[in-house]
Amino acid sequence: MKLNIFLSIVLACFLVVIAGCAPQKPELLPCKPEVTQIGVTTPEGAWSVIGTQLSIANPNTYPVSVDGLTLKFDTGNGIQGYEEILQKFDIPAQGKISQQVSCNVTFMSIVQDLAMNKGLAGPKAVGAAAPIWKGLGGNKPGMLPQAVWDGIPADPIIYSYETSIYTRANGLQKWVKSAGTWPPAK
Repeated sequence: MKLNIFLSIVLACFLVVIAGCAPQKPELLPCKPEVTQIGVTTPEGAWSVIGTQLSIANPNTYPVSVDGLTLKFDTGNGIQGYEEILQKFDIPAQGKISQQVSCNVTFMSIVQDLAMNKGLAGPKAVGAAAPIWKGLGGNKPGMLPQAVWDGIPADPIIYSYETSIYTRANGLQKWVKSAGTWPPAK
């Protein structure tokens, strides 16, 4: 009888040790996009491109597939953008990649936003849009005389943003959201 109890205890200990040695599914650590730059280019003068550079690091010891990435930003003065990257891409194990996200903005889209959302009539909307446009780095709109444009102060632009990323690996998945401002708060 004592032998049976002893063998049962030994067998139970053996099973616990074997179960503990079984391969475990590793946890999927979050890959958090970090905004490294937001810049504006005005190639034609009538529109600007707000380009956002994201750096995405994979802290996992295995490759991760990114199946969804979105960026929302707001300048706090009527300019908002939303971009979604539809193509899937991979981040190597413990690697880092850069991803560019762009959004087009026109001077007239700012004027229209101020007219529709703030109730400003035509000339007042143009006058309110000019400092915003100049702050973005936009070129002088054709309707404004150069002397008027030169006298307009450029509103400083502080972007607030939110990123969302959906990753998959090893049968696991994870949604991660992050937010911040650009330039970063000091």
